[in-house]
Amino acid sequence: MTISEAIAEQAKVAGALMFAPLVSWMDFIAGIGITIENDDYALKILLTMPDITGIVRDAVRMSVSALDLVIPFDFLVTGEFVALAGGPIAFPGAKISRGGNGSGTLGAIVRDQNGNLCLLTCAHVLFGDGDVQAGIDGPTTIALGNTVKRIDFDDEPIPSDAGIAQLVSAGLASPSFPSNAVTSPEVLEPVKGMQIRHFGAVSQRSGTVLLLKATLRVTIGDERFTFASCALTFDNFAEHGDSGSIGIDTETGQPVGIVFAKATIDESSYVALCSLSAALIMLTCSLVIQ
Repeated sequence: MTISEAIAEQAKVAGALMFAPLVSWMDFIAGIGITIENDDYALKILLTMPDITGIVRDAVRMSVSALDLVIPFDFLVTGEFVALAGGPIAFPGAKISRGGNGSGTLGAIVRDQNGNLCLLTCAHVLFGDGDVQAGIDGPTTIALGNTVKRIDFDDEPIPSDAGIAQLVSAGLASPSFPSNAVTSPEVLEPVKGMQIRHFGAVSQRSGTVLLLKATLRVTIGDERFTFASCALTFDNFAEHGDSGSIGIDTETGQPVGIVFAKATIDESSYVALCSLSAALIMLTCSLVIQ
């Protein structure tokens, strides 16, 4: 078997697990890699936790076994992949982190003004130093992106909480959203009453746009910042760790905003989405969905 054939098998497994009925990619699987030992290739499925229950492992095995692969596969709990050439290990909705600053969500893949593929997430997810990591913290994390660019928080009101990091390798992340939820890269501005959903690293939920163009004071770390043009939805729409997830209009399949914070207005709590269109303009990039 050649490395190209191994990568093709890897892509087949990644596609199957995205839609497996008993398995949530974001919850249980940090990546799918290729190992090489004595010139033999094997697929390794990297779990987010070493003590994941047997029922999850059995569900993964069932989904993968149905593919009639010609390459062996098993679970990898510790160690590193020997080869990741061209193989996607992350998708929109994957858990990412940087410099021990907590975790967030890979919102989307974008192309910058120089043609480089980058991951898009919240600027505050990219605080810290070093590479952006895919998967869990610890020895099984994998460098996913670097060369970070963030929207500056110095000038308020801040137009959007967004940043990008250039992918270490273009093949490390797939731009396709779960369930092909995004059907167009064109951003649709949110309107009141719009039904939206998102695919975060912690939760994947639906909601309704309740308020528009809100100016919010939001606490990030130990500081408070003012953000402009926010859309608000129900408080249970997202959880901590979903920051960076893309809100999607369920009717058109178009992206509408970036999940970034919880907010309280007149004693009512909301989840806030900042402007995706402002983020793309200020970061000089465009969405890639396939």
